Amino acid sequence: MQTSEPKRPNSSDRSGRVVLATIALATVTNAVAGWTGAGWPAATASSLVILAVLVAVAWREQDPLLARLLVFGLAAGLAELPADHFGVVTTQTLVYAPGGGRVWDSPLYMPLGWMIALTQLGWLAWWLTERFGLFRATLGIMVLGSLMIPTYELQAKAANYWFYRNCPMIFEAVPYYVILAEILLSMALPLMVVTAARRPWPVSALLGLGLGAWILVVGKLAWQVAG
Repeated sequence: MQTSEPKRPNSSDRSGRVVLATIALATVTNAVAGWTGAGWPAATASSLVILAVLVAVAWREQDPLLARLLVFGLAAGLAELPADHFGVVTTQTLVYAPGGGRVWDSPLYMPLGWMIALTQLGWLAWWLTERFGLFRATLGIMVLGSLMIPTYELQAKAANYWFYRNCPMIFEAVPYYVILAEILLSMALPLMVVTAARRPWPVSALLGLGLGAWILVVGKLAWQVAG
């Protein structure tokens, strides 16, 4: 009996093109929200739209890779909530704009945002690993994460999603410890994604929970080093 294996992404993979399109869409919507200061309604609406697109494509294309990445991202997004608590309550450096409801100390859109971001970065990590190997893919994702995060944090502050205070920052918006934490997070992503994509669904979820725990670990470590 044959089992369904995740499809190997290639240049003609429609799911892959949609993932890349959602990255572009997220960049544009965040830029518009930053220009208008739209706040939590824009973050919630864009997250729901992008997530709906990803889920619909995974279902329509019957793409086990994209579906596993969504499960992985959802588990990690929920498990990341203690890391938000660390930033909001423990270090008191992370401040979310009011409104829109909360999940613990995080806005409702944050677990969805993590789910989307990790699905997108996870697909890129898988694609890079398939073509260049795990080591090069890890280096590539670490560089990509170090470049993406400052841009995203600047947009988030301008859009009135959240901001940081009382810690060393660049551009008066991006803490050094957040950049370091994201680089360390990116270091673990390719290996976890490749493992999740080749294992049964429960393993993908467990690995997502593990990544969420890793986010808290690297957040605390980065705070000690650069906070």
